Amino acid sequence: MERLADTRLVQRLVRTGQQPVMQIDLEGEVMDQWLPGASLEAVFRASNGAYLVFSVDDCPYEEGLNIVLLSSEKIVLDVKSIVHAYATGHLHDLRIEGPRTVSFSFYDSERWRATVSPGPLRRRPKWIPRRLRRGLQVKRLAS
Repeated sequence: MERLADTRLVQRLVRTGQQPVMQIDLEGEVMDQWLPGASLEAVFRASNGAYLVFSVDDCPYEEGLNIVLLSSEKIVLDVKSIVHAYATGHLHDLRIEGPRTVSFSFYDSERWRATVSPGPLRRRPKWIPRRLRRGLQVKRLAS
């Protein structure tokens, strides 16, 4: 896993009552797909070529973190969100823990871990429930 520095927010769209979305420039290529979030926080590339994109919704008092898994072809495979009502979050203490894993804190000292699946990554059919599309696992670690 490596952190990418050459990624930037190109455009964001915020509509009343809806989650904000954004377009990013990922390694010199502007993505056609809109990703959840209003502010780009960090991007990592796993050993299998997949990308983990961390973004926040930029909503005071109910800050949410979005973690998007992209294939090596930059196609959205999975999205996980962490949101606590009436809580202000701040993404910090990002640590690479292996070729497919990043740990981080978002709400105070809570530790979380995001792990990319070791198998081949591909888009799952829509008839498979979201909870069974296991391209990305996000777990809260015990305190």
